[in-house]
Amino acid sequence: MPYRAENNDIIINYLVNERRIDKKIVNYCIEKGIVYQSYKDNSVVFAGYDENDIARFATTRSTNNAKKKEIAGSDKRYSFSISNNKESLHVFESAIDLLSYMTLLKIDNIDFLNSDYLSLSGVSIIKNKKDEYHLPISLKEYLKKHQQIRNIFLHLDNDQVGKFATKQIIQLLNNYNVYDYTPRKYKDVNEILISNIKLVRNSLKDCNMICNMR
Repeated sequence: MPYRAENNDIIINYLVNERRIDKKIVNYCIEKGIVYQSYKDNSVVFAGYDENDIARFATTRSTNNAKKKEIAGSDKRYSFSISNNKESLHVFESAIDLLSYMTLLKIDNIDFLNSDYLSLSGVSIIKNKKDEYHLPISLKEYLKKHQQIRNIFLHLDNDQVGKFATKQIIQLLNNYNVYDYTPRKYKDVNEILISNIKLVRNSLKDCNMICNMR
């Protein structure tokens, strides 16, 4: 696992001010130890733990460019997730999309801890020699260990890969209630969040201009 920096100031600024994720949610993840700042390059570390609270997985996201990577030796069965032992699971390609969705819930005054959340850390539907598709290993493992899950909401990216994966997952999980929540007008959930905040700010700006004119 990447070593921790002395503080999390840089990643908090990046996640809150650039990615528009709610600061309370960022601090919640930092307190849980699943998000922290890397000592080496001040990147964001998204960590995954096994049932014994041992870190088994990590991805990093640079705070000053588009560089992101999965740490060598990571076990994808333990991808970044937030478990609240609920019956509904929301699934995303990235941790940032996951936190963005939680932020959207908070904006709408919905309890963002009333569901479980899983990042696939990318998406891959594996095809075997018999031309049979298999679930992403992180999703398969999560459902195996959280048998209370009944409803699954897929928020994968609005691109060819994401749409194909969504279609296959729905077919493979026919014993669950599975819903396609692919973004329609945007590439991913973080883009929805950023766009919505811009719309709100522009509306407030227009309102202020009208008020000032009066």
